[in-house]
Amino acid sequence: MTRPVAPFDTRRDLVALLPRLRRLALTLAGRVEEADELVRTACSMAIGKDWAKDRHSRPEAWLFQLVSSLSAGRTAHSGTEDRAVGNPLVIRRGMVLGITRDQAAAFLLVEVEGFSYAEAADILATSTDSIATDLCDARLCFADLRPAPSERRA
Repeated sequence: MTRPVAPFDTRRDLVALLPRLRRLALTLAGRVEEADELVRTACSMAIGKDWAKDRHSRPEAWLFQLVSSLSAGRTAHSGTEDRAVGNPLVIRRGMVLGITRDQAAAFLLVEVEGFSYAEAADILATSTDSIATDLCDARLCFADLRPAPSERRA
């Protein structure tokens, strides 16, 4: 016998999602202060809106989409693709991992958060083909980071 699933309560369930929302915001913004502001704004908007009116997606996807759309709006408003230029985290990520913000976001949503390609595309307001391409590129970069066989045995 299955238990009925409790309906999504934005105020209650938002607390559990905060670390996950912040992780996406950090991926998109690159700066802690900006990521925290994205999450705060998204949470304020989520509390003021009713997820039930947008039932075509999971509530988690709806909240992730709020963070993503806020980030896209700020990037478009600033007139730059990467507002975090000069941030050591972004430079380190770019040098060490060799992945872009889009690749990192696609990897995070699909591989870490477990969203489908279609859900990730909706969250990031892009096509499933772009998600697939970014995810493939990220996986290839991560595959190149594996240590040589001689290093693994040491």
